[in-house]
Amino acid sequence: MSNNIFTKPLAIYISTVSSIGMLLLLSSIISSFAFSEDQEYNLYQKYKKNEQNTNTESIQCDNNNINLNIKKISNYVPNKEIPLIKKSIDNKKSDNRVGLNTPVNICFNININKESDNLDKDSKPENLFVKKMSRIEKADDIYYNYNDEYVNDYEKDYFEKNQLKINEINNKVMENNKKIKKQDFEEVLSSDLAGLESTKLNIAFILPTFTMAAYDNSFYNFFRLYPDIQKDEFVSTDIDLLSNTVPTGINALNNYKSNGLHILKGHLSEVLPLSNFEFLDDKMVHDGVIFGSQLQQNKYDIIILAHSEYVTQDEYTNLKRFVQNGGILFLLDSNTFYAEVKYDNFNNEITFIKGHYWGSDGEKAWRDVKERWSDETTEWVGSNFGCSSCVINFQNNPFSYVHHEENYVTNPNVKILIDYKAKSEFDYLISAYELLFGKGKVISLGLFGDDVVHNQNFLKFFDSLIISNI
Repeated sequence: MSNNIFTKPLAIYISTVSSIGMLLLLSSIISSFAFSEDQEYNLYQKYKKNEQNTNTESIQCDNNNINLNIKKISNYVPNKEIPLIKKSIDNKKSDNRVGLNTPVNICFNININKESDNLDKDSKPENLFVKKMSRIEKADDIYYNYNDEYVNDYEKDYFEKNQLKINEINNKVMENNKKIKKQDFEEVLSSDLAGLESTKLNIAFILPTFTMAAYDNSFYNFFRLYPDIQKDEFVSTDIDLLSNTVPTGINALNNYKSNGLHILKGHLSEVLPLSNFEFLDDKMVHDGVIFGSQLQQNKYDIIILAHSEYVTQDEYTNLKRFVQNGGILFLLDSNTFYAEVKYDNFNNEITFIKGHYWGSDGEKAWRDVKERWSDETTEWVGSNFGCSSCVINFQNNPFSYVHHEENYVTNPNVKILIDYKAKSEFDYLISAYELLFGKGKVISLGLFGDDVVHNQNFLKFFDSLIISNI
């Protein structure tokens, strides 16, 4: 009897210990596959730096290599996208030299760490990271870096024709800024943030949901399918690719294009503990949610945009009105307001209209303007999207930024905050700046800020902007 009494608790004890042991083992296995945000960021920087180093050289990528890498790519992107990638390669297969803007970039975009080719895919953090980041690389590299001779010719022709104007604006900006007292960057980095603890601000972060929809197996599939279309030619096939459902709720919050906004919100929550922070999306700005009962009343002190490349006319107008009313609009990323879409509220769907070198009426598409509102954007935002195929080096680089996408200054009335001393074929001015408009102002980083939002110098610089504008 006593043995039976002893045996039962012993069995329970052994079972409990075994369960705990299994949980610890499972936790150990899981932790071996996990790494912190800082580690992820460092790996991403290494990944992008390697990519840039490879891009600035000329590597060979023969047909066997292409076929091999198509096989590798299938590990990272859905099978249904492989034919589109293959077609993009076939369009340029005769060109074995890999440049900055050719489709065979995919030969090294997916797997840069060649020393790990023969290792198990899950054996190194770098490979785990590349797999985790494949959505980003797929959208912003494979999708964007198709070879489009029309775009390349347009850009070269545009910047060459406007070189004198660019030089004139650069000179005016520099002349105007001689009269403006500059804030020493070392002072910025040592700023006292104590005054922010009692500051109460209403800050909105706008999730770029229309841009998310454009990149989600939609607009860029179309652009990449028709790189050979010239001016006065029309496309009436695959037009359905120029419409897509807009992500909402948790899908929008978890989209990679929201990452930078999450990081800024987390940082500002500590710096401004009494302030109110809200995530909005493109539809809400389109609907005027950023205003009170009257359009002249802003609900927020500061609005922060990330990669708002695709917006509706109403959204564009509402953001302009927000600044005019006295609000501060902060542009974390460049390439904002690049193209216009229309929004179908009933179906929660966007349809492409104009910009990004294309235009469409819903039945056909044709070549059109580079930037939808370029002149108007110059007036109130102060800059336009730069050259996507240029090689750009930054001689003043406090955020350790790697060339990605940048805006260049087109309004001589901007106040330069940081001149990155960018050197490129056309030597236009890339800077962090602010521009007064109406009762408010636009503050632009000038760079693709999502790439540096982890950088401590950037976060201190951002804090200094809040201090100087409260």
